[in-house]
Amino acid sequence: MIKTETKQLKKFLILSTIVILFVLVLSINYTLTFALDNSATLSNSTGITNQGFSDEKIRLEQFSNFVTSKLNETISTLQVASENHILNNFDYKANVSEVLHGLPNDMEKSKRDFLSDIIKSNPDIASIFLVLPNGNIYLGEPFSDQKQLPRLNFADREWYKGVNLKDGLYVSTVFSSAAINAPAIAVAIPIINSQSNGTSIQYNGVQSDKAGYLVAIMDFNYTRELLFKYSDNTNDTFNLVDRNGTELINSNNSTYSTDLKSFYYKSIINSDKNLKTIKKYEFNDEQGTKFIYLMPVTITGNTWYMVMISPR
Repeated sequence: MIKTETKQLKKFLILSTIVILFVLVLSINYTLTFALDNSATLSNSTGITNQGFSDEKIRLEQFSNFVTSKLNETISTLQVASENHILNNFDYKANVSEVLHGLPNDMEKSKRDFLSDIIKSNPDIASIFLVLPNGNIYLGEPFSDQKQLPRLNFADREWYKGVNLKDGLYVSTVFSSAAINAPAIAVAIPIINSQSNGTSIQYNGVQSDKAGYLVAIMDFNYTRELLFKYSDNTNDTFNLVDRNGTELINSNNSTYSTDLKSFYYKSIINSDKNLKTIKKYEFNDEQGTKFIYLMPVTITGNTWYMVMISPR
């Protein structure tokens, strides 16, 4: 009898232990589920989510591919142009005019025609300049953009400092261009002097093995117009923003802006400098509730942001 009861007690204890373990597992699972649910709610309440926007992701990636392909095509064109023999030598430096901010319009016609052809085939380029090693303008196309410049020397510009520091291709951040009096970026590429034979040549106190620089001023106005026509059929707005939070493209603008503007939701970029992938934000302000999709893109070593804004 005692043995039977002992066996039954052992069975009971074993079953009880199993039940207790089972209850503990359920309890832990419930606790984790509850915690995760609360975490998701908290994440949503702070306006940051990362799931459930595959369609928006596709549209933003399409925008990014479109813009970066345009820029890369232009960069490739400029790199090939910088190696053309037409641009190898700047033979009329003595004729550079302080008044005209470069050469007269009737000098170096082959170079001017060459640069004009590049602009015609790349409508996102507003103007192109040949710049001497010391930062003085040699010539620019169209000539009207050269003539209306406020000064001859632009050695203080980011693009000039950048192309010298990298000793190669440099793409600037957005700035107010003196050539077109509007926001733009500069793509600067060194032009090697074919007569230098690898040795430095001095010009106005500057030692360089370069003839100068090919500098394209890109306003992306053509691309913006295409995007405006596209976004006119949707509720989305697309933006291209540099690492400083300055806007270059806004597909919502039907007219070309001459003002340098910070991206309206710049605080998002400033709060997430280490962003590596597409992220979705919910933003509430006086303009209402919007979903903002932010995508970092590396362009020639620097971070840019592709942005899509959709109404809720």
